[in-house]
Amino acid sequence: MLIACAAYQSGKKLADIPIADISDYVSRPECFVWVALCDPTPEELDQMAEEFGLHPLAVEDARKGHQRPKIEEYEDSLFVVLHALEAPPEGIEADFAVHEVAIFAGRNYVLSVRPCSMRGFADVRARCEREPDLLRNGSGFVLYALMDAVVDRYFPVIDALDSQLEAAESRLFEHTSTRGRLADLYSLKRRLMTLKHAVAPLMESIGKLYGGRVPQLCVTTQEYFRDVSDHLSRIHGEIESIREMQATAISVNIALITLSESEVTKRLAAWGIPVDSQRQVDGSGLSRRSTISAETVLAVLQRMYDASGASPFVSALPLAGVDGTLSDRMKNTPAAGNVRAKTGTMSNIRSLAGYVKTRDGETLAFVVMVNNFEGTGAAANAALDSIAVALASFSRNQARPSAGSSK
Repeated sequence: MLIACAAYQSGKKLADIPIADISDYVSRPECFVWVALCDPTPEELDQMAEEFGLHPLAVEDARKGHQRPKIEEYEDSLFVVLHALEAPPEGIEADFAVHEVAIFAGRNYVLSVRPCSMRGFADVRARCEREPDLLRNGSGFVLYALMDAVVDRYFPVIDALDSQLEAAESRLFEHTSTRGRLADLYSLKRRLMTLKHAVAPLMESIGKLYGGRVPQLCVTTQEYFRDVSDHLSRIHGEIESIREMQATAISVNIALITLSESEVTKRLAAWGIPVDSQRQVDGSGLSRRSTISAETVLAVLQRMYDASGASPFVSALPLAGVDGTLSDRMKNTPAAGNVRAKTGTMSNIRSLAGYVKTRDGETLAFVVMVNNFEGTGAAANAALDSIAVALASFSRNQARPSAGSSK
């Protein structure tokens, strides 16, 4: 889609022009044409390639996309690929949106190609048109302005990452889920690497545009490209700083997990539960090397209930048919609104452990574990649920057969 097509001369806009007139204007010595496209069709790209004489390899890269950030020189023209990043709205946890921007620049033309879904460059065009003294530098200044705009948009991304790190650090010593804290830190790492992959390749290649031998269209704007390089260096330094602090936060989190595991071991020993009846590897609940027996879980449940009665621990467990991981299970059965239990789920592994009131009002602790089952997870869950329902229906006061009667 054509966004804009305008001709400029001596730092001033001459007119918005139709595509058919491009060749007339680029033939003028002191004139250049600036075209902006978004999500162009192959036919539109081919038309631009013919009007501007674009190199076929550069056109192919722009058409196929999925390029790393780079600056390539083709005779007297440049082909630049940038990754524009957009942070999600504040309060929404999501990865950055990555948009690929391709820029073709020659002595008398600039062509930018971007996705329609990203924020455009209308503000860049307006800024250039407000500065005719700089726009006199021609297509080289427009190339700088476009690159500068993309790089400047990295700064809010860095601020978002910095805020995410501060939030993760503040939760390190809270009584929150270890798994949740680790997930936060690895989410930060993933987003940080997205930014690094946009910045690092560009840092390597932007040196072509200032100092020493530079393309002819950049000769009068070298100091501006040096400024973009300085911004990239600053952002890269921020990335490395956040990476170091994130690595430290992960180390602290692992140390806290180890300390927590030591406290758990001491408590189990005090309760008379053999230490070798369970093994914690990383505390996240995701390792297959972490093991525990059903007897050990049952002993813990009994101790917890005896120590605190109807404690916050019991109340925090999901309630069958009502909330949490049991909200859709055991509905319309004696277990609904009765069983409070924790579910466990891994590939071919299911467990259910908690408390149930029998028909007589007696509270029982129970543990059911299924390892390496065949069939679907839904079938395994149904089997576990049937046991919990049977316990909820159980009564010690059921009529027993009288003496001498047949069984």
